[in-house]
Amino acid sequence: MRNVTLTFTLSPILILIFACSHDGALDPGNNQGGTRATFSSIQSNVLSTTCAVSGCHNGTQPPNMSGSVAYSNLVNVGNLIGTLDYIEPNNADNSYLYRKVTGQNIVGKRMPENGPPYLSTAVTDSIKAWIDAGAPNN
Repeated sequence: MRNVTLTFTLSPILILIFACSHDGALDPGNNQGGTRATFSSIQSNVLSTTCAVSGCHNGTQPPNMSGSVAYSNLVNVGNLIGTLDYIEPNNADNSYLYRKVTGQNIVGKRMPENGPPYLSTAVTDSIKAWIDAGAPNN
């Protein structure tokens, strides 16, 4: 009886430990809430649908995050009001875009401006993983 009780007590704990042992957002190939940690996925699921919309970053306000120009307008490009690049490859914490979508150490409003709700943790984790992986144009 003692073994049965011990098994039923430990089983949920072991399941939780193994289920939480891998943070999928850090795996560039893992799909997190529909957004993978690749530029093409971030472009199609976040930038094109949330940022590059009428009156925002579609060429109306910098940086232009529309389709084919987004990557060259973001990666290794300084933002207009500070010393940080919009995207600093290998360093999400010092990337202005990542800070703006997480609300950390920013000037002005957190993005997207029409939030809350803001981007989900799964999406911001995918953005962070992509930047920390070198922000490849993939």
